[in-house]
Amino acid sequence: MKCRLACTIMVLSACNATPSDNRTGHGDTPGDTSPNVTWNEACSAFAEVFCGRLVECNYFTFVLMYDEAAFCRDRTQKSCLADYDATNVGMSANEFVDCVEGWRNADCGAIVNSIPPPACMVPGTAENGDSCLSDAQCKSLYCGQTSSGEPWSFCGVCTNALELGDECHYLTTPCKHGLTCPVSYYPTQCQEAGYMGRAGDACEQDGCLPHLYCNEVTHLCEAAAALGESCESRECDYREGLVCLEDVSTCALRDFKQPGESCEAAGAMCVGSSFCIATNQGTFCQYPTGDGEPCGTWNEKCVWPALCPDLFAGSPWEESNCVVPSASYCVP
Repeated sequence: MKCRLACTIMVLSACNATPSDNRTGHGDTPGDTSPNVTWNEACSAFAEVFCGRLVECNYFTFVLMYDEAAFCRDRTQKSCLADYDATNVGMSANEFVDCVEGWRNADCGAIVNSIPPPACMVPGTAENGDSCLSDAQCKSLYCGQTSSGEPWSFCGVCTNALELGDECHYLTTPCKHGLTCPVSYYPTQCQEAGYMGRAGDACEQDGCLPHLYCNEVTHLCEAAAALGESCESRECDYREGLVCLEDVSTCALRDFKQPGESCEAAGAMCVGSSFCIATNQGTFCQYPTGDGEPCGTWNEKCVWPALCPDLFAGSPWEESNCVVPSASYCVP
């Protein structure tokens, strides 16, 4: 699935799991695979699987974006429905269940780098040049997003993806699956998404599986230090939200702050898609703007997958409302 949040990326009415519930497995069986399965059911299953895998593979990102399992499932389901329950999508909800299973069994490298499993790669019916919102609508399997346009600035056109080394920007033409375009305000190049090494594997920078880190001296994946362990000679497990307290050389949990709490202290990090803002009343983590609520200034941020159309088009002073994109908006 194409992630439209500048990073990577459902609610189940019968499930009230907490983040800790998801940290030991990949979620429950997606459910009925009969011809009667609906997109709502299929996307609900995907949400539980994907959020569970995100907790397992990159808990730090999970906390910053969602913090709560129900919130993650709700937003992921909305994104799934926008991308797949749409015109020109070549995959049925029944076939999508196989895609869900692919995400369930994918390695953490695919989860962290948002590399879709083969079962998800079903071409759509839209030709190159046709308007689109998601990759799933295009025969080429690539929807090149644009940063301007009317009336829905988040619509793009089907196109051929960029190859390794091609100039890219994460908001426009996508790199070929298996490649990634680093998040940057400036053009960069398509790079290999990267294999995530096991303990003892050779590595460069951050290329190791969860609970490991890449030793800059040996260039091997080694066990990261856990909560309370010494970080004098190795790195803390940052994917678990840990940071090294240099004065005592011990790994501690980052200073996570809930919406409404002060984020003035150095190192404080807002969770659940909230963001730190300075006001006359102090510096605190502000709740993100809800779906349908006014947006349009840099202090009013929508929650993925919702976007602020005017803000996304580059007009931050024009007020609009946060809206979850729908592929139907992008069909002439």
